[in-house]
Amino acid sequence: MCKENACNTCPFTFLKGEGNTCRNGIAEHADEVIEICKKWKANHTPIEVEWVHVCRVIGDTGNSKRCVYEQEIDEDEILPFGAYDAIAERTLKEYMEKHEGEFFAVVERLCRRVVR
Repeated sequence: MCKENACNTCPFTFLKGEGNTCRNGIAEHADEVIEICKKWKANHTPIEVEWVHVCRVIGDTGNSKRCVYEQEIDEDEILPFGAYDAIAERTLKEYMEKHEGEFFAVVERLCRRVVR
């Protein structure tokens, strides 16, 4: 909590004693400290992230490039060596059968926040 709060906004200011430190009064106020910690923890849940592979088809207009299609890759598909190339090739061919223009495909591994 010390990283997030200045001493004047800290929920443990009532513990400060000699030496201007809150450690001195923790033992005498253990129940209050535990309750404050429980409330703080409930409001500060850790951010959950996951790693995923994504195949993106990029439209190339010369001056600019932008993602025109994105597909998450099933983890079972990426196990064999070279599977990324086959996935990118298959995805690009399927996209180009239905669309006109210049495109290329990339496979990326990215870390994103888990949304539930």
